[in-house]
Amino acid sequence: MTDEQIKIGNAILQYISEKKGYCSNADLSEYLSDGNFDRFDVMFVKNRIQEQDLLNEREVMTTLNTKGSMAAKMGYSAYLNYLEKKVKEKEAKDHRDAVMSKWQIVIFWPMFVFATAGTFFGIVSFIWQLLKWLG
Repeated sequence: MTDEQIKIGNAILQYISEKKGYCSNADLSEYLSDGNFDRFDVMFVKNRIQEQDLLNEREVMTTLNTKGSMAAKMGYSAYLNYLEKKVKEKEAKDHRDAVMSKWQIVIFWPMFVFATAGTFFGIVSFIWQLLKWLG
């Protein structure tokens, strides 16, 4: 997103936050038109914020949900950085899990054969010891 779009996102979130978390759609539209923002950028950012599930928009009212309140407190650019960091951490975790799964698949059969042979020889040794002890 461009700097202008981030400013618009901050303006939207801050405006609704200052209005105790809810405002009418007409008030929000009027506020954004007074801010000298590009109309297409405003629509793009507003749609993006809704896709990120920060706003609940009804016919008449727009409200912030809990994630939206957190984004308003952090600032929209900080919230975007936070989301990006979460995505990178998830990708790293998925990569580690994939590598671990690969090694589990590679190691399973040799370890299974080794454990089965060890169990077999342990039982044979136990029976042998038992026969020596009884006989």
